Amino acid sequence: PFIVLRPWQNIRLFANQFFSYYGLKPKELIEAPSLSSALGLVESGKGISFQTLSSLMSLQPSSNLRYFSA
Repeated sequence: PFIVLRPWQNIRLFANQFFSYYGLKPKELIEAPSLSSALGLVESGKGISFQTLSSLMSLQPSSNLRYFSA
């Protein structure tokens, strides 16, 4: 599943635009209330998510987390 934030949050708006631009339609979405809760779901293996660099730096995710940066 793809873990997204609530519809009015900026990172969710970005995700929606990303999906639309690339013609992607995730089969399953999990909605999280915050970046930290989304990151926790990712760390527990529940799915994947967009995160901001600032959130990754401040939340200090576990070392087994894989991420890509553009």
